[in-house]
Amino acid sequence: MISSNNASITNNTSSIGTNTVNISSIQDTNTAQDNLITTNTENITTNASSINNLNTIIRQDGNAVHIGQNSVVFEDSGSYDAMYSSNDQLNIGRVGHNTQVVGTLSVPNPTLSDHATNKRYVDAGLAQVLAAAVLPQAMHGESNVSIAMGQHNNERAVALGLSHHDNENNVIYRFIGSRSNNSSSSAVSIGWGF
Repeated sequence: MISSNNASITNNTSSIGTNTVNISSIQDTNTAQDNLITTNTENITTNASSINNLNTIIRQDGNAVHIGQNSVVFEDSGSYDAMYSSNDQLNIGRVGHNTQVVGTLSVPNPTLSDHATNKRYVDAGLAQVLAAAVLPQAMHGESNVSIAMGQHNNERAVALGLSHHDNENNVIYRFIGSRSNNSSSSAVSIGWGF
């Protein structure tokens, strides 16, 4: 019986040693898990801060999406889509980069000196130049009133000219005005012969 108890004590001692190692291993695992939980908590806080910053940079206001602090705005009005700047200045492209429009870009007729122009407006200007260029000029001491028409790429213009030749002093005076669509041009000249 004593030898049986001694064997049981030896087995129990061995089991206690094994259990101590297992407990130590579990404690190490728990410490590692605690460290992971701490790290994940820190990451969640960082991500929440990033999401709040993102909500400031990208936000929606009705049918418009704003991107940036001084935002570029994309708006769906229902009948058309619009892109514009919230601070009234939108630059497209960058110095040194090639910015290309794919498809059709419609540009309205310019109304201010720094507005972009369109092909129709340029063609109308060329039609005005052609009409003004073919106006006859007075000669031999006469006065002349003339009208001419010009066309370039289906854009038409009309020009009116007044000229006078001062035969005594050999001086020619000219006034030319032309009009096409909603734009007009004029010129005045004086020339001396010798």
